[in-house]
Amino acid sequence: MISIEQEYDTLKISFFDENGDNKILKAKIPESQLFNWANCNGDPVLTPFPGKMSQYKQPVYKKKGTYLNKYRQREVMDKFPQHWKDMIHSRNKPRKFFMDIETEVIDAFPDVNVGREKIVSNSWCDEFYNGTVTGLKPLTLEQQDRLQQRVNDYFKKDGHEYKITFKYYESEVLMMSDLMYHEVPKMPWISGWNFLKFDWAYINRRCKNIGVDYTRASPTGSMEHMSFKDKYDKSKKWKVELPKHRAIVDYQMVYEKWDTVVKFKENASLDAVAKEVLGYEKVKYPGSLSDFYENDYEGFIFYNMVDTILVSLIDKKIATFNTMFAIANGAGIQLNDAQFTSVGVEAKLQKEFTDKNIVLVPRVKDENTGHEESYSGGYVYEPQIGIFEHAYILDFASMFPSILMAFNIGTDSFVGMYDEEVKKIFTYSKEYVEYDPNIHIKSASKAVYDKTEDSSLRCFIANTINERLEAKLASAEIENDIKTLEEVLETM
Repeated sequence: MISIEQEYDTLKISFFDENGDNKILKAKIPESQLFNWANCNGDPVLTPFPGKMSQYKQPVYKKKGTYLNKYRQREVMDKFPQHWKDMIHSRNKPRKFFMDIETEVIDAFPDVNVGREKIVSNSWCDEFYNGTVTGLKPLTLEQQDRLQQRVNDYFKKDGHEYKITFKYYESEVLMMSDLMYHEVPKMPWISGWNFLKFDWAYINRRCKNIGVDYTRASPTGSMEHMSFKDKYDKSKKWKVELPKHRAIVDYQMVYEKWDTVVKFKENASLDAVAKEVLGYEKVKYPGSLSDFYENDYEGFIFYNMVDTILVSLIDKKIATFNTMFAIANGAGIQLNDAQFTSVGVEAKLQKEFTDKNIVLVPRVKDENTGHEESYSGGYVYEPQIGIFEHAYILDFASMFPSILMAFNIGTDSFVGMYDEEVKKIFTYSKEYVEYDPNIHIKSASKAVYDKTEDSSLRCFIANTINERLEAKLASAEIENDIKTLEEVLETM
């Protein structure tokens, strides 16, 4: 699934079809389903819905509205006909395109929030060795032929023939208009290196500056804001606007999060990863990039095209995107949400809650700040900066899942906190109840859980462990088959 969008009483859900193109399913939401679950909070005017409780075991009611929150969207989609579900969560692989831009360099690296510098060239390629590169200065036919030959010479050890097309535009406006209005709509899936944080964000900003409608990148003209924590400073965030129903993926982020081929990731730059994975490097140039553009334009365009092809070859070699795709499909979430572990876990947990007639209610927002209520997380020790001798790492295998299962931890099994003074449990409803070791289990933190029925979290962990074991067995069988085939080939 690529995206979910609600427009009035219609859900629009995009996915990849059997040809790898992005398609949109439009589903009418019955008027009876236009509501969100909300806590009654003891209000005598509200009538609790029979047979349903929130994740905190509180009575709930149907709060009528026009927009469904993410939990209700999942509930509605869960009631779709099976053939719809099969389409939305199919394993159809997208037709992939890879892209890279080059900008002017005036006095510093371009700021994506300002977009002052022109985009002077842009390149993209597909999976089948077809590349296109655009620029604001022309190349002669001889130079274009030489460009294609240089690309093929550069990647000759792969044994594939690249077809490279050059397009000249008289202005940046024309170049970006053609990209957003005609080229991007042909691309179901687009990726590049550091693509979200720079390339795509800069394309959006620059299009705003020069009057090109970048929302045309979405089949419905809708955009969504996504925010990510800075990998070097978690207190900082950066944002990017992404088109609904078109997959825009940052392959550097995918590589850093899920790759298992490269064991030691000392440097995640495209140059370093391409060298490690492919044995290729980025094109080297003398002086500054600005000098390169002015003094060797043909070489500059070649440099831009090579960067794009390098990312496509990295994908072919390590196929790390497959992990992201499988996570999104397995959890039934939007493709880019797979980058946030909590979203997938939440979606899987919701299925466990649903089986118990438990509905998910969003956390309450503060009336003054608009922020959701917070809760304390696990303690993280602040490390001392420096290099130390005799440093050791202790890794407890599956420590958290083991603790969660041992104490049957979960919001639906939580009873309250044990009060040592009165030897009773202080519950959610702010009353004391007797502690019974036959039905209760107490953790070291004095939290008490009901052990008469497995919590939704315990069920989720058990199912996940079983799925992992099944995957390992399947992987071992495939490895054995590969080994057998290799042995057969050696005898031929």
